[in-house]
Amino acid sequence: MIKVFQTGDNHFGLKFNRYPDIKDQLVQARLTSLQNAVRLAESQACDLFVVTGDLFDTVTVAKKLVKQVVEVLAQFSGTVLILPGNHDYYAEGASVWEHYASVQPEVGGDLVLLNRFEPYEFDFNGQHLTVYPAYCQSKHSEENNLGWIKEQPLGEIPGWKIGVAHGAIQGVTPDLNQEYFLMSPQELEALDVDAWLIGHTHIPYPALTDADQSALETGRVYNAGTHEQTDLANNTSGLGFVITLDDAAGAKRVSARAVRTGQLAFADLPVDVRPDADDALEQAIRAAVSDLDPRSTIVRLSVSGSCRQVEYEGRKRLYEDLLGGFLSHEVRDTDLSEQVTMEKISDEFPSVSLAYQLLQELQDDPKELQMAYELLVQSKAE
Repeated sequence: MIKVFQTGDNHFGLKFNRYPDIKDQLVQARLTSLQNAVRLAESQACDLFVVTGDLFDTVTVAKKLVKQVVEVLAQFSGTVLILPGNHDYYAEGASVWEHYASVQPEVGGDLVLLNRFEPYEFDFNGQHLTVYPAYCQSKHSEENNLGWIKEQPLGEIPGWKIGVAHGAIQGVTPDLNQEYFLMSPQELEALDVDAWLIGHTHIPYPALTDADQSALETGRVYNAGTHEQTDLANNTSGLGFVITLDDAAGAKRVSARAVRTGQLAFADLPVDVRPDADDALEQAIRAAVSDLDPRSTIVRLSVSGSCRQVEYEGRKRLYEDLLGGFLSHEVRDTDLSEQVTMEKISDEFPSVSLAYQLLQELQDDPKELQMAYELLVQSKAE
């Protein structure tokens, strides 16, 4: 049996300039969570620790930071494989890898940079493992780097075989212009390897099951997401995958489960409000954030619907009261409006007008009433 810990898209060097008040905390969290990942890999008796690309955010990361990251990875007692991704691509002039080459011998550890298109061979627990890397040589490419692997006599290779690649997965990762080393699931499945470890997508693939939030659907293609989430585009925690290659029963079996590595959470949540109580907006926001830990969460709410006049006019203070304890908060409420009442309609339109009569008929449909009221007020203004 061989056990592999998978991480990727760690993006060391990310500045977090959007959050000036907590940027130092966010930067430090990434390092702490990598230490977490290494400890978890050790506790799970993993033989291999695989970084599937974008360990660093750019190819010009400071040498001091490169050394800090290498020092953490070197604490793993097994073998660490590092694949260059599209952010930290391997090419002439990419100073991040020059820094790596300078500090790694000094720091030590069994770290292997996968920067050649050729098989890498290892032995763990009396079993042979061949690794086929598809690393990035640029930030963008219309073609993936699986071509050389397709030319290998994979069916003739004994032992375990895993592919390690960085790029978008068609149908999973948004890549409208097909510029991020796009790979199709069919293309990956057609290659005779036992498992694919993929980087680039910041949310886990396959998705976690509903029944067990650590269990993964069966398959051969795995993307652990990121060890510490990076932004509000992804409503997931930082994760790693523990992948087990087992042939104890006489047949190869690959299984995987997710483990939480991250300390922080980015939550981007919708909040729909219906004006059925004086504190409807407050109730809706409390319900939306009830499961979040304010001390470790950056939250953004997109509020829609309507609420009563007093709450609507005092909503800014309400946001601060309810969300001020979070690491950072943001509220988008352009789709929230003040409840339309007959009193409000009477103030705007004469009771004998067609507009008044139309709005009166829509009283039982708050959504339609709101839309009609806004259109009529706009038409009146024009």
